[in-house]
Amino acid sequence: MAFGSCFSCIKYSVFLFNFLLWLLGCSVLAVGVWLLMDDNAGRYVEQLTTSTTSSEDELLIISYSQVTGSNLTSTLAYLFIAFGCVIVFVAFIGCCGAVRESQCMLGTFFISLFIVFAILLGIGIWAFVERNDVDAHTIELQRLTNNMVRNAVRNYYADPESEKFMDSVQRRFRCCGADNAGGDYVRGSTQEPPASCDMAYQRRSCIPVYFRYVGNTFEDFMQDRLLVVAGVAIGIAGCLVLGMIATLLLCCAVRERIWSTNA
Repeated sequence: MAFGSCFSCIKYSVFLFNFLLWLLGCSVLAVGVWLLMDDNAGRYVEQLTTSTTSSEDELLIISYSQVTGSNLTSTLAYLFIAFGCVIVFVAFIGCCGAVRESQCMLGTFFISLFIVFAILLGIGIWAFVERNDVDAHTIELQRLTNNMVRNAVRNYYADPESEKFMDSVQRRFRCCGADNAGGDYVRGSTQEPPASCDMAYQRRSCIPVYFRYVGNTFEDFMQDRLLVVAGVAIGIAGCLVLGMIATLLLCCAVRERIWSTNA
């Protein structure tokens, strides 16, 4: 028997692989449920950047939802839950097949692993190729950032959040106001541009510089995340190859054992 001396080793290697795969599936499923149930989970997922101005400890925060208008947290949550359920189910089939030495279940497990492997490999290759083709400087983003700056300038003296936002923008990018720069703040003879508008930059509107900042930040965000997705997907796909090889060996060993018993 070619596999006689190492049959148990192969069998328990497949079982251990499936147990680790099951733990991975449970972990992914737990993360998906957490993202879906925790209202604060979005700040760990959607926040593009947190920049601190040099003069004051103020935060300028941009989120994925603000840029795209979609809820990335909910989308990722449902994807994690679906993927976690699939992995748990596939690992369960593999464990049962290894313990019961069932060729049918091992074959089903091998095919399932191959399908998951192909999907992950495709996602990894797509993410790796697309990471350099991200272009966030769109008309929609420009319209969004323009409206954000205009609304903040309009409500500067009435809303503390708008005041804080514009002070952060104006100090960081050395600009002032929206369409009419410093003139947006002048109302009659009673109001002047705020102190965060440096005298040297009161004729420089914040609209174009803030749009470039958000666009560049969003592109960096997407490129970094796509690179992580590519690395994780291809890495897991590589691990699944080892599982498929071990499963194929166990399936052949089970078949040889059955033939030798019937002989």
